[in-house]
Amino acid sequence: MEVKRVMVGDSGEALRNALANRAKRLARETDAATLVLKASSALTLEMLEKAVEERPEFWSQGDGAHSRRVVVDDLESATKTAGELLALKRRARDLVLLQVSCDEGACDLTSSLGNSIYAPYAAMVLEDLVRADDSIRVRMSTTKTPEGGEAQTAIVYREDASASKRAALLADMGAQAARTMSTPLEQVIIGLALGYKRENIEHYVRRVNGDIDNETLADMFTSAQKTLDDL
Repeated sequence: MEVKRVMVGDSGEALRNALANRAKRLARETDAATLVLKASSALTLEMLEKAVEERPEFWSQGDGAHSRRVVVDDLESATKTAGELLALKRRARDLVLLQVSCDEGACDLTSSLGNSIYAPYAAMVLEDLVRADDSIRVRMSTTKTPEGGEAQTAIVYREDASASKRAALLADMGAQAARTMSTPLEQVIIGLALGYKRENIEHYVRRVNGDIDNETLADMFTSAQKTLDDL
């Protein structure tokens, strides 16, 4: 981040004003929790957990056209999975997907790091969550890829009648976190099962599949909701 140099006199009044203005701007940014050093940003697990505590909806409602999380650079996507697991810990959601393995050529876990167990803090948070909360369960979702490989995603959920049934459905579907291999209808089902906002699900489905007219998408939501209601 470029820092503007401010020339001040002995009183330091200009510097104090500049710092005060900056503090006011950061206060308005309710999703800002970055520690900036020169041109690099650092996000500690404690900072991420505090941010999830204050605004859990950023990690429980899905990504939309106007989504903003705590960090507005590559750290935002890199810490996505850890943030979602922390939201699960705080009971802001009851189900999370994270990629565990993917055969070479089937998935690129480097570009999809934020959706995998290899994402920063993800394994640490998951281990802590499983040890500290007896209601947490993990179910594996496995599927074959068009390239002939295999992909595995962990479905982490809090055990109750609803979440358990949704986890079983996603496992049967072979839902994956780091690669989309599902149909548009299945994508809607997965989004609803994860508890995401409708507008964010619509944004994702259209981004992945191209433009889908409103009537077709509405029919998908009706069908998907019925599938979940019938569990």
